Amino acid sequence: MKTTRLKKVVNFSKYEDQNFAVRPENFDSKRRLLECKLDDDIDLNLAKHITILWSDPGVQLTYESRAKFQLGDSANYFFGRVMDIGQPDYVPDEQDVLRCRVRTTGIVETSFEIEGTQFRMFDVGGQRKLAR
Repeated sequence: MKTTRLKKVVNFSKYEDQNFAVRPENFDSKRRLLECKLDDDIDLNLAKHITILWSDPGVQLTYESRAKFQLGDSANYFFGRVMDIGQPDYVPDEQDVLRCRVRTTGIVETSFEIEGTQFRMFDVGGQRKLAR
């Protein structure tokens, strides 16, 4: 799991009224998150800061406005599991895999075989309007 989704929430909060702002007692966690690079893995220390931010009332209020910045529907699930994800021996379980999404554009075809039967699966972009 990467940190970009929560960064969107934290950064968005500064554009709204004061109710959306991260509380001052959580500024250290906000700073730590914003210092992360896109490809940084989540360790236990970072997971602790993400947990603090995720429970911040301003972040939660901002999350309720997630349609404004296209935050995926699985964000709540993964932020709720961040302490598990931060474990050094973390291995995604079935639910983790099912809730992952990768945005695609255009049409992507995947072929696979199960017990001698060929399957072809088509991904028609990430938006309903592209599926027409």
